[in-house]
Amino acid sequence: MAGDGGRQRWDERRDNDVVVFGESGDTGLRRWRRWWPLVAVAAAVVAFIAYSTQGGGPPTSAPSSPSANVTRVTDTSSGSPSPSAPASPPRITAVGGSILGITEPWELFAIGPGGVVRIRFAAGQVVRTPFPPLLSTGPAAFIVGRTWAMIRPLDRVPGYLIRDGQPAGPLTGLLANGGVALPGTGDNVWLSPDAAPRTMQLIGIDGRSVGPSITIPITEGSVGADGTGYVIAYGNGAYLVRPGGQQPITTGVLAAVGPTRWLVADCAANPACPLTVIDRATGQHRVLPGLSTEIGDSPVPGVVSPDGTWAAVYGSNAGSATQVHLINLTTSADRGLDIDLRGFEAPGMLAWSPDDKWLFVIGNRGVLYAYNVDTAHLTDFGVLVPPVDQIVVRDVAG
Repeated sequence: MAGDGGRQRWDERRDNDVVVFGESGDTGLRRWRRWWPLVAVAAAVVAFIAYSTQGGGPPTSAPSSPSANVTRVTDTSSGSPSPSAPASPPRITAVGGSILGITEPWELFAIGPGGVVRIRFAAGQVVRTPFPPLLSTGPAAFIVGRTWAMIRPLDRVPGYLIRDGQPAGPLTGLLANGGVALPGTGDNVWLSPDAAPRTMQLIGIDGRSVGPSITIPITEGSVGADGTGYVIAYGNGAYLVRPGGQQPITTGVLAAVGPTRWLVADCAANPACPLTVIDRATGQHRVLPGLSTEIGDSPVPGVVSPDGTWAAVYGSNAGSATQVHLINLTTSADRGLDIDLRGFEAPGMLAWSPDDKWLFVIGNRGVLYAYNVDTAHLTDFGVLVPPVDQIVVRDVAG
């Protein structure tokens, strides 16, 4: 592309007609620089991402391998969509058969420079929907609902709503004015117009208020999603915030968040502090023997699987580089995943499948990986999925 040093956006190129699964090495994907700035007075705003690109060569296919599963794909688009046109239609790449052998109806959404990717495993489709370049290099929330995905920048610049199968459209009403946004209850979002939220209000995707507001008990911290439609406030510990009030989770470090379990280190100042599992329904605490805060010492919380069996966290072992650890919350077994992170971690880079069998991870250069818990097999998506910045799993078929 003239004037761009030979760079090319992922949504402007033609798709390669061969998809290679199972190559965990360099797949030829271009290098992307991603900025993950902090929100104003917050140490880190959980569930927000900023992204931009850094040059590299055009993508190439992964080398063939006797053990690789090679699948022909059919591109149903007659051309390449423009990222600057709000009305650009979704572009569908059809794969002959299910992706990764997954036949359940849940889907994986990812956001990258200039577009949203929707991976429909059972249908064997990858749907790419472009949106115009964001008019801010600040953080932007990526939220997925039952039939939509939303990109809401923190700054007062346009954000976009992508309804399933439709082009990106502008956010309206209160959602058009910037602010901190998090997944809410009832297919809505929690919104605050302030970078350091004091209150958050439940807003529908049409930008109108649909429910109560909540009060954030910490004025110099950050906020994040709890996995069930409510809010976590971080700073001097962590609190679960709901319309009826707030509940302390830990005075230490919240290492991982999930719908049924918390993983915490209540004495985080002590390097030998054990990790503790908290049952969200009963409040019962159970110490995990043999694990300390060296695992889960990242400022970015990990994610607990829906059934509460596994926690995926960032951490290190004996001073080694940061890596993803998969911890069994029943047995304390720890699996270190062989994924190149280059010491970089941020919110939205880990996501569990609803059936607890798959962990999805974004590695170095935006490469998307899938780890099968049952088989302990790790694979990337080859050229089927472009470099991405954040992922969300939708548990409801679109």
